[in-house]
Amino acid sequence: MTLVTAAYQDRINSGELHPDPAQEQVITTLAELETRLLTHSATQNTGFLSKILKNQNHAPKGLYIYGGVGRGKSLLMDCFA
Repeated sequence: MTLVTAAYQDRINSGELHPDPAQEQVITTLAELETRLLTHSATQNTGFLSKILKNQNHAPKGLYIYGGVGRGKSLLMDCFA
């Protein structure tokens, strides 16, 4: 379980949130992003050759979250932080 998934689940277990399929889709995508970021960070090399070839090892792309007012976008990002 990723940190963002655990944070979201903790909020559901505490009663702060109710399960929401749309939010769960975003949490799943944020969890995938979290994994990619951690993997990318762990494989970063700061040696001479990696600096020359730095364009070969692109950082993972982010995630754009959009939706109506009150859907929990900010709350989901708080789980990611």
